[in-house]
Amino acid sequence: MGIIKQLDQSLFLFLNDHHGLFWDKAIFLFSSREIWIPFYLLIVYLIIKTYRKNAIYILLLIGLSIAVSDQFSVLIKNLVERPRPSNDPLIKDMVHVVTGYRGGAFGFFSSHASNTFTIAAIASMLFKNRSFSITIFVWAIVVSYTRIY
Repeated sequence: MGIIKQLDQSLFLFLNDHHGLFWDKAIFLFSSREIWIPFYLLIVYLIIKTYRKNAIYILLLIGLSIAVSDQFSVLIKNLVERPRPSNDPLIKDMVHVVTGYRGGAFGFFSSHASNTFTIAAIASMLFKNRSFSITIFVWAIVVSYTRIY
């Protein structure tokens, strides 16, 4: 288990170490929920346009799925109690943080990442369009990377 933890910390620090003033601002922007509101509204519009009568059920299903995903990630965080890297006493001084924000006590696993992949998976199944699916999964990966950055 020690080797896995070392590898995990090394990979995290490697990914976290690639930063700069431009990227700090860009990642902070990408990390905020507000920036994605137009994207979410576009998905809602596409669901309503495509599924008309059934759109309300689909939107309720998406809302419920996000709630389950979010609460499941919180449950795992509280069960595992793995310190968020920015709060881990062993590496916190090596972690680059943006605007001094270090997040909550536990970071495994990211609710942001879980929720965005939930949206991506459902939307990809709903629209069955290769370009759309690639785009929405790239979006989920970018949002997930902001959690590491």
